[in-house]
Amino acid sequence: MSSVNSDPPASEVEWKAVLKREMTFLLLIAAHLPFLLSYYRGLWSREHYQFFPFALVFFVVLLKQRQSREKMNWTVTSGVLLAVDLLLLLAGTALPSPSPWLVVVGVCFGLAAWCLAATDTGYRRSLLYLMLLPILTVRLPSLYDLELINWLQSVTTTVASRILLHLQYFHYQTGNTLHFPGKDFLV
Repeated sequence: MSSVNSDPPASEVEWKAVLKREMTFLLLIAAHLPFLLSYYRGLWSREHYQFFPFALVFFVVLLKQRQSREKMNWTVTSGVLLAVDLLLLLAGTALPSPSPWLVVVGVCFGLAAWCLAATDTGYRRSLLYLMLLPILTVRLPSLYDLELINWLQSVTTTVASRILLHLQYFHYQTGNTLHFPGKDFLV
């Protein structure tokens, strides 16, 4: 008599666990989707944010390329980040006037949880460094983003002017504009 083992192979059990975890995470992202679309549709018309899709596409591509196939390391910190994501989703939807901004910030926490749990291919580190890309698409409240952009623009102009002086290029600076004989460049 031959005995038949009814237990599925370990790799099949692991595959089902990974699929279940990823599907749960995808459902969580799907719950955010209407608010994400509303937020990013409004962001598209903003002066300094027309290129935000590149940051999101690069995030997805780099996450796919860099994420190891090893089992994800879900820690207490990852769980707390997911809990914050859920709280911000609930807060963003429960307000009298729903806030897509809160939901987008929540998505950043959820993606941070995923990146923290995932490991980098070939290294023993998390992918949390990739979170800079989605965070760049979140506008700071109270127009602080414009103040930050203006400050960075003035710093960049000053640094560029100093480099040009060091390289002995004749120019002068007024505000965020570098003036050369016959040409002007807005930095």
